[in-house]
Order: sequence, then structure tokens, then C-alpha cells
Amino acid sequence: MARTGVKSSQITDESIERQDLCSTIEGKSVIKKIIPGAGISIASTGADQGTGDVTISVDSNSIYNQQIFTQPVESTNWTIVHELNSYPEVVIIDADGNRVYCDLIYHNNSTVEAIFKEDISGIAALTSTKLPQVEFIQFEANSIWSIQHNLNRYPDVIILDSSMDNTRIYGDIKYIDNNSLVVLFNSALTGRLYLI
Repeated sequence: MARTGVKSSQITDESIERQDLCSTIEGKSVIKKIIPGAGISIASTGADQGTGDVTISVDSNSIYNQQIFTQPVESTNWTIVHELNSYPEVVIIDADGNRVYCDLIYHNNSTVEAIFKEDISGIAALTSTKLPQVEFIQFEANSIWSIQHNLNRYPDVIILDSSMDNTRIYGDIKYIDNNSLVVLFNSALTGRLYLI
């Protein structure tokens, strides 16, 4: 039987559609493995679990936490204190509803500083997963970070540069498999990497 190309992120972000499950052989589409739990449930009409019409449901409230921070006064520097006890993904939206990109400095697992080029007011949407987070520390400066995490999944990656006061940075991420990845930078860096 042909396998589908569905990724777990499509299930959690609810972007999966019926045509994503179709294969080249009608009636022979197979989802290799879905493990119920952590907000994911499976129901099917067949005699065996996963056969017949299969419904996969995701309760995003059981997987993600989100907190909204409001900055009513325009400023180039927002100190965002949150109660997520993690290093969350931060999305900044200005007063006109536009997404804005800025430098983020993670001071600890409850404070993020957003630094802008000009004064801005708006909101910060902080999202953290309830899945286990894993921290890796790169003590020796290197342009290639090889991470063996053994999480048996493809985690989101947050990288903080220790030489820049824990500013969030980005590198090219290559997933070797569901237990390891490599991050490539333009220059040798030290810092912390969080897998979410």
C-alpha cells in the first residue's frame, strides 16, 4: 500500500485536508503511525482501530499554552513577563494588526525582551508547547551544532546566542531523522538551543 506524506505538524496546526490522505491507489491510503495522547485522539468505524473512516482530533489547549502581553504605550523596548515557565515562541503584532519582527532576548524562562528599531505599541502573543522542552548548551564556538535529542519527533527549535545577551538567532536547520538534527551558522557561535 502507498503511504501518505502527512506530517505531524499538519495534524497539530489543523492544516491537514482530505486530499493529503489520498494515495495513488484508491482505497489504499495508510497513515503509518499516530499515537493517541497529549491532546490527540483517534476514532474509527472499522472492525480494527484505524480502519474504515478514521477521525483524528486535536485539542490544541492540551498541547499549547498561549499568553497575550499588551504594550499600550509606544516603545522601542518591551519587557515581557509571562507565566509559561518556558522559552516561548513570540509573535509581535502592532496596533494596526501587522506582524512585526524584532530582536528577542530571553533573560530566563519567564522574561523576554523585545527590541525594535522604532517606537511601537501592540501585543505579543507568546506560545509554548506542553510537550517536554529540551535544552542543549553549546560551550565551544562552532558553526555546526549537531544535536542528538532522542525525542522521537521533529521538534521546533529556538536558539539563543550567548555572546549577544541571549538574543534569539536563526540558523539553517536540517533534521537528520526524528531523533537528531544539525544547525548550520555563518560563523562559529556559542549559546543555548531549546527543542520544543
